[in-house]
This record gives sequence, C-alpha cells and structure tokens, in this order.
Amino acid sequence: MVFRRNTMKPRGKNVRPTSTEIAEAWSLIKDAARGGDVAAASIIVRYADNQRDADLEAMLERITEAFNRSAEKMIEPFDQFASVAARARAAHEGLSQSLAAFADEVTGTRRALNQLNRKET
Repeated sequence: MVFRRNTMKPRGKNVRPTSTEIAEAWSLIKDAARGGDVAAASIIVRYADNQRDADLEAMLERITEAFNRSAEKMIEPFDQFASVAARARAAHEGLSQSLAAFADEVTGTRRALNQLNRKET
C-alpha cells in the first residue's frame, strides 16, 4: 500500500488568497495592533471599517471628543470637590472675620466696663 502526501498545487501570481490565508493575515495584524503597533491598528481601522481617509479623520475627531467627554466626567468630581472646598474656605474666612469682630466687641465692652469700674472707685 502506498500513501501519498496531500500536497497543494502551486498557484500562479494573480490568484486570490484563500480564506484561511486571509484569516491568518488578519490574525497577525490584530495581534500586532494589540501589541501596540500603530500601523497595524490603522490598517484595522481603515480596512475593517472600509473607511476613506477623510472618514478616518472624522472618526478620529469623534474618538477624541468621546475621550474628552469621558475625561471631563472623570474630572467633574474633583471640580465639585474644589468648589465645595472653596465654599468651605470662604465660610471659614467669613466665620473667622465674624469671630474677630465679636472678639473686638467683647474687648471693647471689657474696656468700657473697666473704665466704669475705675470711675466708680
């Protein structure tokens, strides 16, 4: 009994790639993009979404706007905290001024009472 190897026939130059070859190529590109390769990521964006260059710029703008919105949402609690801290600081300053004014009134009242006591004696 003779076993034959299952060999592929050589293909010509203008033959389209098989679906397996396409899947392997996309797999390599995706792995490279996940690894941080900017060129691979741009290939995925450009060809997977079938976008033109102008559409890519619009997509980049949308992505940038979405990023900015999410950054603003992340910063918002800090801004709120800063606002509360500023109001608390202003209230503290106002209270400090009120206490200082009250202390001045008490001091003035004591002086007046001391002067009255001196005159009576």
